[in-house]
Amino acid sequence: MGSPRVIILTLVLVLAVLLGGAPAQAADIKLVINGQPVQSDVPPIIVDSRTLVPVRVVSENLGALVSYDHETRTVSVDMGGTSIQLRLGSREAVVNGRVVLLDVPAQIIGSRTMVPLRFIGESLGAQVGWDQATRTVTVNSYRIVDIQWEKGVGRARITVKLTGPAQYSVKALDRTATTPYRLILDLTPAEVALSRPVIAIREAGVTYVRAGSLGVNPRRARVVVDLVEPVKYYVSNSPDGREIYIDIQYKVERVSFDVLADGAAIFVRTSGPVEYETMVLEEPARLVLDVKGVSLGVNLPEVVPVGNGVIDRIRVGQFKVDPDVVRIVADLKRPVQYRVETREHGIYVFIQPRLVDVRLQESDGVIRLTVTADLPVTYEVSRLKAPDRLVVDLPGVALGMPAGELPVSSGVVQRLAVGQLQVDPDVARVVVELPHYMSHTVLSSPGSAEVVVDISTSPVRGVKIAIDAGHGGKDPGAIGPAGTYEKEVNLAVAKLVRDLLAGAGAQVLMIREGDETVPLFERPSRANSWDADLYVSIHCNSYRTQVKTGTEVYYYRNHPSSADLAQALQEELIRALGLVDRGVRTERFVVLRETRMPSALLELAFISSPLEEKLLVDPGFQRRAAQAIFQGIVRYLRESR
Repeated sequence: MGSPRVIILTLVLVLAVLLGGAPAQAADIKLVINGQPVQSDVPPIIVDSRTLVPVRVVSENLGALVSYDHETRTVSVDMGGTSIQLRLGSREAVVNGRVVLLDVPAQIIGSRTMVPLRFIGESLGAQVGWDQATRTVTVNSYRIVDIQWEKGVGRARITVKLTGPAQYSVKALDRTATTPYRLILDLTPAEVALSRPVIAIREAGVTYVRAGSLGVNPRRARVVVDLVEPVKYYVSNSPDGREIYIDIQYKVERVSFDVLADGAAIFVRTSGPVEYETMVLEEPARLVLDVKGVSLGVNLPEVVPVGNGVIDRIRVGQFKVDPDVVRIVADLKRPVQYRVETREHGIYVFIQPRLVDVRLQESDGVIRLTVTADLPVTYEVSRLKAPDRLVVDLPGVALGMPAGELPVSSGVVQRLAVGQLQVDPDVARVVVELPHYMSHTVLSSPGSAEVVVDISTSPVRGVKIAIDAGHGGKDPGAIGPAGTYEKEVNLAVAKLVRDLLAGAGAQVLMIREGDETVPLFERPSRANSWDADLYVSIHCNSYRTQVKTGTEVYYYRNHPSSADLAQALQEELIRALGLVDRGVRTERFVVLRETRMPSALLELAFISSPLEEKLLVDPGFQRRAAQAIFQGIVRYLRESR
C-alpha cells in the first residue's frame, strides 16, 4: 500500500527512458517524464546506443531517493520497495540483491554522474517510449497523490488524482466469505503516493476506500472501494486524464411512517441528497413521491403497512430505469394536506392531522378531557383566566369536525368549544371553560393521536367556610417585642385565605372584615347562624419568655371531623413554613367548643419570639401561610368525601 517507498518508485520511473535504435546526437533528444518536458543543464548522452541521464533527473522529476557513496563510488536508487546499486565504471549492477549485467555502466561525464535510463526504468517497472519523429523519450510512471470523497445531489463521487493520465479499468466484485462487495480500480503504470492509504467513508453505502501498489513491470496501482451492498456506478475522467471519477448512485434505503417531535411523517431514507417530486392522485386517493436518480436498496420491502386513520399502506418500487426513479405511493383513506422537508438522512413528508373528536367524562371530582386526531399530534396545554379556561392547542392540526360549542352534560364545565385558532400555520384549539379551575394533569404519551387531560375540580366550590381573624378592635391580642399587634397579622393572613377560597369557588364568611371588636361568643354564633360548613380561626402564639417557637393547631371534639381538619392544616403549614412542628392539640377554646361544624384554631408562629415576629410581618411569609391554610382546607375536603 502507499508508503515513502511507493513514492520512490514513481520517481525512478523517469529514469526508465532509454532510447532504442541507432546512435543519435544527444542535443536533439527530448525527455518527457509523466507528460512534462524535462530540461537539464546536461542533456541526455548516448553511449554505445544507450541513453544516459544525470542522476539528479531521477531525484528531481520522479521523486526517487538517490544517494552516492564516494568511498565505494556507488550510486543507489530506491523507490517503492525496489533498490538499485550501480558502481561507476562497472557493468555489474545489483537490483534487490540480484546481480544484473549492464550494456553501459554508470559514469561521470562533464562533472555529472550519468546513469543508464533504460536499465533503471525497466528495473522499476516504468513505461518507456520513443517517438522517432519527434526524437522524444517518454517515461510514464504515474502516482496517485490524492483520493477525495464528495456527496452531490443524486450521486457521491470518489475522485482519484494522478500525476498523469494512467490507463485504468473498473470492475465490481461480489461478496465472499472473507471480503465485502467491492469496486476495483486498476491503474497502469501507476503507484500509490498517499499519506493515508485507507480512508474511512461510512456513508452512501461505502465503508472504506483503500489504495495500494500491485508490483512492477509494469507498475500497477489498485484502488478498492468497500461496499455495504452492490451499487450502480459510473466511471469517467477529466480531459487531461489526471483525475478519475467513480460516481456512486444513491439508494432508497428505508421507507417508514414515523412519529417525530414535530409531527407524523412518511420517512424516505436515502444514502445522500436527492431530487424529488410529489403529487396527489384521486380515485383512489394517493400521495405520490418520486425520488429521482436513485435505485432501490437491497431487501427494501415493496409494501409498508401503516393502518392509521389516514394512511392504509405505503408501496415502494423502481418506477423508471435510465434515468432511474423510485416511486413511493401512500394509499390514503382521505384527501390530505402535506409538507415536504429534506433533512440530513432523507425526505420527510409530513401529513397534516385533523381533529376528529372531543369528549368529556366526569367522575369523583375529576373531569377527563379526551381530544382525538386521526394522526399522532403535538400539543400545548395551558390555563387562561377571566374566565377560567383550560386550553389545548394542537399545532399543525386542521379541524375535521364542525367548529363551535359542543353539548356539555357536566355540572361543573360551563362551556366546551373547538375552533381553528390559526391558519397557515394551522393551530386547532379546544377550550374547556370552568367556574373554578384547580389543577390539571396531562396523561398522553408522546406520539399519541389522543390528548388526555384530567382536570381536578375545586372541592371548595360552593362550600361555606367561615374565616375568623382572631382578636381585633379593642382586643389587640399578643404584642411582639418590636410592637407588632397580633390582630393585624391575623387579619392580613385571613384576607389572603379569603381571596384564595373565593377564587376556587367557596362561599366565605369573614367573622371580621376590619379592625373591629367582635365578642368572643359572637364569633361561633355568626358561623352557626350562617350554617357554615367549616370554621377556621387564625392566631399568632405567645409565651412569657422569648424562647418558644413553632406552629401548632388546636381542635375540640365538637365534631367528628375536627381532628382531621386540624391535622391537614398542621401538615400543610409545617411543609410551607418550615417552623418547629408543635403538633395538633385539643383544647376547650370557645370558638371551637361552641361551633357546630368542623373547626380548627391555628397558631401560625410565636409573636413573642423576635425571630418569628419578623417572619409574621413579612408579606412573603403571610402569603405562604395563607396558601398552606388553603391547601389544608382543600386536602381535608378531598379526603373527607
